[in-house]
Amino acid sequence: MATGLERRSAQLDRFERATEFPLLVLALLVIPMLLAPVAFTLSEGMERALLALDGIIWGVFAAELLVRTYLAPRRLPYLRQHWFDVLIVALPFLRPLRIARSARALRVLRVVRAVAYLVRAAHATRAIMGRGGVQGALLFALGALVASATVITFAEQGSGGEIDGFGAAVWWAVTTVTTVGYGDIYPVTVVGRGVATFLMLVGIGLFGLLTANVAAYFVESGPEQPDGAGAGPLDEVLAELHRLHDRLDAAGLAEMKE
Repeated sequence: MATGLERRSAQLDRFERATEFPLLVLALLVIPMLLAPVAFTLSEGMERALLALDGIIWGVFAAELLVRTYLAPRRLPYLRQHWFDVLIVALPFLRPLRIARSARALRVLRVVRAVAYLVRAAHATRAIMGRGGVQGALLFALGALVASATVITFAEQGSGGEIDGFGAAVWWAVTTVTTVGYGDIYPVTVVGRGVATFLMLVGIGLFGLLTANVAAYFVESGPEQPDGAGAGPLDEVLAELHRLHDRLDAAGLAEMKE
């Protein structure tokens, strides 16, 4: 009969599996939101919108960490192991403090928070792909596609390029991650081209993984042959050479006897 700690551990595992992918997408979305004010001069309205969205996403991560900490059999070691989640929740509380009121301190705080979200995204990606194989890779590619389209939408606004909205950004992301690359629309900003490079690498890796799995499937599902009957072409050639060698040896012995 399962103990209380075992039940909580099982509940924690189910909860983490259910929330990993949605929070991976949120982590990938919030990173450019945090870095955009550091890299660009945004309008006051855009800054307020990003701040409000940042607060909502922070609330989601805070609630998720609270639930996971409650379910963890050993809470303090669990929090030490997931230090990046603690940083994600704790760092925004530094903003009202005097040490974080200067513009430079706020920029550093944003970068540190972005790094914490990046570590969280990498941790979730490793967990998903480690358990799911191809399915995990597909989920990661889907999250990367949505996040890249969102970043491109913000990065390309007012740049004079062809990507003028989220719909165009999604179309561009799909053609890029599938390595089709029609070239009808493309990013023109530095940030946009950096995201494009990342998405190209994701697409190349994804299709390489799919190709390897398809090849492995056909190799493993080939007809089984009895021992000694499954020799390949090279083995057959070597066997024939051995037979010819034996015949020549026999013929030489016969001539010596005569």
